Amino acid sequence: MLALLESPLGQLLYATATGGLANFGDLRWREGAAVVVVLAAENYPGGHGSAT
Repeated sequence: MLALLESPLGQLLYATATGGLANFGDLRWREGAAVVVVLAAENYPGGHGSAT
């Protein structure tokens, strides 16, 4: 999805971190499509295995 974002990502993240997101304005997006793949551990968000 970030490939389609036209709004400045750094400014968006800064506004989010500093409580200014309400004043950021509308996000601008490029036309097109995106694919997002999420990989998660079998028992996510539960515990995780040992790293031993």
